[in-house]
Amino acid sequence: MKLKHLFPILCIASVTSLGAQTKSEEKVKPEISITNLNIKTHELSELKDFDWNSFDSIFQNNSPETEINLSFELDRSIKLNSSNIDDFKFVVTGKTSELDSLKIRARRILTKLEESLK
Repeated sequence: MKLKHLFPILCIASVTSLGAQTKSEEKVKPEISITNLNIKTHELSELKDFDWNSFDSIFQNNSPETEINLSFELDRSIKLNSSNIDDFKFVVTGKTSELDSLKIRARRILTKLEESLK
């Protein structure tokens, strides 16, 4: 009689243990952050007329604490205070949460550069 009960018990135990062996796969969405943006042009007017609001959509997936670099480069020779500069480049750096102040700093630098070139 004991063997008669052993077979169903083994079947139930094996079926339940097989169910416990399956892994539930969780889909993990990869985190993507943009940390550097380089804008290079030949004309200063293109940097001044750039759509500054596009930065918001570019960095929208970043966490507020992500460090970002905004790099602007004028790819030509300019004369600045009696000095010839072949390639003018500047970078503003900060956190994504400071994006508005980074845009303001970059625009101020471009305005001062434009005034110096007149």
